[in-house]
Amino acid sequence: MHRLETIRSYVNQIISGIDNPSDKENATIHLYGVSSVCAILALKRGLDAELAAIAGLLHELYFYKTGVRPFHQHSCAEMMRPILREMGQLTANEQQLILSAIYHHGDQAHIHDPYDEILKDADAIQPFLFEAGLGLAYSSLPRLMKVAKELGLQVNPEIAEAVIQPLPMNNIAMRNHLADLAEERAARHIVGIPEDHAYRDITHYWPDDHIEEVLKNGWCAAFVYHCCMQVGFNLPIRMPHSPCRLAGVVAWYEWAKSTHCFIQDAPDVLPQRGDIVVYHYIIPPENKPEEQRETPTDHIGIVLSCDENGYVVAEGNVNNNNVSGIVNRPLHENIEGFIRIDSSYEYDGWKYDYKTGQVRVIPLSE
Repeated sequence: MHRLETIRSYVNQIISGIDNPSDKENATIHLYGVSSVCAILALKRGLDAELAAIAGLLHELYFYKTGVRPFHQHSCAEMMRPILREMGQLTANEQQLILSAIYHHGDQAHIHDPYDEILKDADAIQPFLFEAGLGLAYSSLPRLMKVAKELGLQVNPEIAEAVIQPLPMNNIAMRNHLADLAEERAARHIVGIPEDHAYRDITHYWPDDHIEEVLKNGWCAAFVYHCCMQVGFNLPIRMPHSPCRLAGVVAWYEWAKSTHCFIQDAPDVLPQRGDIVVYHYIIPPENKPEEQRETPTDHIGIVLSCDENGYVVAEGNVNNNNVSGIVNRPLHENIEGFIRIDSSYEYDGWKYDYKTGQVRVIPLSE
């Protein structure tokens, strides 16, 4: 069980970095509680209790480290992917089992593989076991009742009141909101150093240690991600089976093409306020890391206005000089195209099996 001890040490280090005492206590209770239930369910189902316990310990760690809730399960799997590899104590297959369980644990309405189901079941029942009077989300009820029956438990959970979601804005209002926020942030002339609080706000989505230094002179895509998240265009830090994270321009370009929201630049194309512009070969080679000097898609920003004379863009890390700003750009020069996100867009990564990348939608009732 020495591997579990290594994971516990890592988890404790993350928990110790939580400032709020109540949040620190909640993280400890939930992670260790879910881990214990995972081990019990694994033993009952004839699976590896250690692997199940590890998945339980790690499943919410991204949220507890960053405070970012939207699609935290998918971002957590991405956070833990290099960590588990670098620990060197788990086989490739074991790593995949754990990461798949983390990735799918928020989808309690569908069935996946055995370790995925253990973590979902444990995550559903642990809050009830810890505080039996706790209001339960209606969506969690079928899974809670299923696992309670398996364990021979009599439960009568209270159902929490549903959270009323605000009505979505229309396309123009949403993109205007994105442009407004990007304009305000860029105009601050944020400097890419750890001492700048606004820069830390931009980089905190990315869970790597010393991320401020990692992204130095290369945070234009992180700036766009931050602006999108702030206005409700919520995305995980990496799309399923994408070659890279959304802290990089290439990931935005590939995602936009795959979701059909990319508009190729052309003489008759003029961007709208709130479009995301993708540049190619606009950064001087001497301002690029050596490994990226041959990469054509090399910069990104958010359009504020456009006319026949050019357009105005809010950018983080202008020209890789490590400072945000509002710049004027000429039309149709070094432009790959534009990303125009529809307000009705919904991230659908939950449909894809973590291991295979194929669509897999099997309802819990089957």
